[in-house]
Amino acid sequence: MDGLLRFASWLGTGFLCGMMCLCGSLTAIADNAQVIYPGEDNEQAEDEIIPVEIRFYDGDGEIEAGDGSRPRFGRRLPSSVKGGTCGQGNDCGLLATEDVVLALEIPTSGNWSFSLCGSSFDTYIFVGYSPCGSEIGSNDDFCGTNSLAGCLWVQAGPVYVTIEGGANTCGKFLFTVQPCVPGRCCYMQGDSAACENTTLDDCAAIGGFWDAEATCEANPCPTGRCCYREGNISNCVENLLQKPCLFTLEGEWTEGGSCADPCTFEGDSSACGPMDLVLAIDVTGSMSYEIDAVREESHQILATAAEAANQDLRVALVVFRDVVTVIHPLTDNLEAVDAAIGTLDAGGGNGSPEASDIALEEIISGNGTCVSGAGFSVPFRPSASKVVVLITDAPNGGCDDAHQAADSAFAHEVALEALSAEVYISPVYVYSSAINPVTNAVMRDYAETTGGLYVLSHNGAGIAESIGDIIQQCGRMRLAMVDDSLPDITCFNDEITPSTFDITVSVVNRSEVAVADGGLALSEGSGPGGTGTVNSVNPFSLGVVQPGDTVDASFTVTITPAEAGGCIHFTAYLLNGADTVGTRTVCVNIPVTSLVFSQAHVPILECDGDGVTPTTFEIGVTVRNDSECATSLGSVVMASGFGPGGTGTVESAAQVSTGMLEPGDSTMVYFTVDISPTRVGGCINFRAFLLLDGDTLLSRNLCVNVPQFSVVMTSHSTPQLSCVNDEIVPTTFDIMVVAFNNSACDVTGARMLLGGGSGAGGSGFVVGSQSVDLGSLSQGEQRTVTFTVTIDPNTLGGLIRFTAFIAADSDTASSRNIDISVPACGCESSDGIFREISGYYYWECICVQLCDTVPVPVSICRPSGAFSTPPAAGIYGQCQGGCAPGQGVLNPNGWVRNGECWENEIYMTLPGCVRLCMDYVFPVELASFDAIPEYEQVRVVWSTASESQLERFEILRDGALMSVIPATNAPTGSSYEWLDTYVEQGRVYRYSLVVTDMSGSREELASATAMPLAQPEVSSGYALLPNYPNPFNGTTTIGFDLPEANDVVLTVYDVSGRRVAELVNGRFDAGRHEVSFGGEGLASGVYFCHMVAGVYATRQKMLLLK
Repeated sequence: MDGLLRFASWLGTGFLCGMMCLCGSLTAIADNAQVIYPGEDNEQAEDEIIPVEIRFYDGDGEIEAGDGSRPRFGRRLPSSVKGGTCGQGNDCGLLATEDVVLALEIPTSGNWSFSLCGSSFDTYIFVGYSPCGSEIGSNDDFCGTNSLAGCLWVQAGPVYVTIEGGANTCGKFLFTVQPCVPGRCCYMQGDSAACENTTLDDCAAIGGFWDAEATCEANPCPTGRCCYREGNISNCVENLLQKPCLFTLEGEWTEGGSCADPCTFEGDSSACGPMDLVLAIDVTGSMSYEIDAVREESHQILATAAEAANQDLRVALVVFRDVVTVIHPLTDNLEAVDAAIGTLDAGGGNGSPEASDIALEEIISGNGTCVSGAGFSVPFRPSASKVVVLITDAPNGGCDDAHQAADSAFAHEVALEALSAEVYISPVYVYSSAINPVTNAVMRDYAETTGGLYVLSHNGAGIAESIGDIIQQCGRMRLAMVDDSLPDITCFNDEITPSTFDITVSVVNRSEVAVADGGLALSEGSGPGGTGTVNSVNPFSLGVVQPGDTVDASFTVTITPAEAGGCIHFTAYLLNGADTVGTRTVCVNIPVTSLVFSQAHVPILECDGDGVTPTTFEIGVTVRNDSECATSLGSVVMASGFGPGGTGTVESAAQVSTGMLEPGDSTMVYFTVDISPTRVGGCINFRAFLLLDGDTLLSRNLCVNVPQFSVVMTSHSTPQLSCVNDEIVPTTFDIMVVAFNNSACDVTGARMLLGGGSGAGGSGFVVGSQSVDLGSLSQGEQRTVTFTVTIDPNTLGGLIRFTAFIAADSDTASSRNIDISVPACGCESSDGIFREISGYYYWECICVQLCDTVPVPVSICRPSGAFSTPPAAGIYGQCQGGCAPGQGVLNPNGWVRNGECWENEIYMTLPGCVRLCMDYVFPVELASFDAIPEYEQVRVVWSTASESQLERFEILRDGALMSVIPATNAPTGSSYEWLDTYVEQGRVYRYSLVVTDMSGSREELASATAMPLAQPEVSSGYALLPNYPNPFNGTTTIGFDLPEANDVVLTVYDVSGRRVAELVNGRFDAGRHEVSFGGEGLASGVYFCHMVAGVYATRQKMLLLK
């Protein structure tokens, strides 16, 4: 009742204009009063509508408005004008502030009100019949710090209003003048609200609240419950007007409310009591912005916590990356914690998952692993509010820098430990472009399990304010979503029922006070399962939720399912006033029909004489309904079979319905097939396709295994050849091969074939038939086949290989190589040695037999042009094999060039075999050659991989010599370029590169065509072009493109980051530009060219070879 006595005492003083904010509603009433314009069809006669003329005045007549305009005022009632006092000077001197004088022409004598309500600064108003006069009236604070001189008697004619500023202020004003008219006046009469239709002045005299557009009969005065605080004591008054509640008692007013519903106050710090607060902060490099924000606001955060804890506060600071560090255990030395926060620095972290779960484990139980230092050594106070604010942008990963399913389970165990210890975990999850579902789930579980608050912060926005909000709410969610329910969704043939239903979310009050401003909103649904709309009231008001009570919020939704099935996600948002304090995702699972193959039925085929049985039979496949939907739309299609075992056709209907299948039911579908097996056996693959309403779900192969026709050759025999009187004996002999039936069937109709022989030892052929019928072979039976062959051996010896085959019809069942070893026998000089090579490098060693005095010719040819110098060749070592070693001579100076060939001869000094080795490296190896078209010129560039014994390079254009460039003869190659500026537009030129060695030999290495550009090339974007040549020895050219004019800096750095040259620093027009870099004074190695053009930056790697 103290509040009522204070309110009644205030009423006894009358309606004083000095009361703060009491006239806020009057300003709104005046500004929104009925506006009557001349010429319109209004209830009041036109000649009665006489507006007030308002003009600015400065003592010398009219002056311009503060904004320089000269508007015409007074077109309607109430008449208003906007202006400003700043910069207008102090003309009247009524107060020591800048002022403005308005000249008014009052049309009729009577009661008029002069208002500055709605101005932007502390105003003071004076009204008189002369400039700067105040004899009619004045006012200081009426509408807050604004002024209103209300219902003053004024004679018709000129009236002057002086606008001053209080407390040496100036600003923008809104001035309104209007006659006093009757309206509704709501006022308190004792403990009850009363109403009277009167003027504004009369209403003010009895301390009422006036509304020009209402009457007591049509609009009774609204009353309600007023909840207000005196110190830490909550009070409640019923049947009170709104304005006394808001402006006198500074309370919270609820129209029609009753004190039977307890009053609650958002941010009531008294509920926290003693508090132990832990700030657990991720200090990896990605958290730099958030760390800066916490540092800057740390003093305010700690002050907010101290106020929430009624100054009984202890704070701890814990930081983590992959290792946890307790910087400060729980302490009441807030200055020390504030200083420690000021030293935090973001950096490090080897990967996304961090040890946030280990930090919480250490805080709650002191059992955290990978903890650096003394650990969390000071326990929580049993009677204190225990709050942990966890700030991170990463999922939890323990100490191993990786998140696994076990880490989520461990995080939940930590949350259960916190719940048992009455510790509230309030995570602040900082996300950038998208919310990580793993991190979101873990952080939300921390909050929901322990009853804490959960904050999502996009890029760290408002993170300090979020921490303050958590602390003001004692780190715990007063309201929490604990459950949701929805009906079972069923389907038949993909028809989903029901499509409209209720989603119910349960909300519990976990605090010790009633909560009256809670609500629940439900988002539209979306996801792989389809979409959904909310048809009922949204958001849902929870009303007054008493401590421990649960309220069910139901929403009616309509879904539009998708064929793919899966979740339609609705998100429930728990509201505290207009703020979201929690989220929960509700999955409406849309079932989808899913049929699968389970078992297959295929008969076992057996041998039947020369074939298999049966050849006509049934194959089947089991179909199971593996979904939650009953369906009658399934069918199976069987395709024809093929494979190594033969072919097959479907003799029955190729498509069979599966019939009605309830969830979990199975059915077997059969098909009659006929096969044509092959002798080699193996699978005949029939492919079954499972269809749902005509769409293929999946397929499966059914293998009909045909018994394999398998005859193999197990062994063979050949004679031992000898050299007798320089002759091989025998040259005609028998080869015997053993065939064996190792299959499961008797075999008939198989045959063995032997092909001709060839190899290093000579050649051979079969005398008589090459094919022998094996007849009938029972299982496990073997048969020996004899072939007569004749060979033509050579004197060097070696192998002659024959190959035997076993075939059935046109199929080859097996094969076997039979090698005849021919010894070296006799002597016959080798034929001439001829080699045709290409490229820049040639090396080979061959065996040459020398038997008589006739020399063996050697020719090495290169079709693209002979080498300018003869190859390096000689007799080195002995031949491998049975040929007797001999001796020979190859004259290194005996090489003669003949067209594209170099020719020489080997002379025998001792009969036998010698080893001839030839090696040649062409004097130049070309790496690249190109003709680059440019504006009114062509740039010819080339590079070599190696050079030696070269004199020059020649550039020919359309066959005519254009330039001669000396060769560097660098062993690792060089880069060259030549610029052709004597060109015609529209003409295509052919450029050829010719090399000349020291002996005068010339060879064309490459050619390219190019047509010069008709206009400068304009780039479509910023680019740093690859330098050419690269690698370079001497000078290289660096190009860059600009799509617009810009400032460009080109800098060269070595691999250590040292700047070695600045090539460009200036402004360039749009287009392509080039600059040269010589690398003078630099060592061979890798260098980087770095380009900066406005906000564009890039670099290219260059290789300098000296």
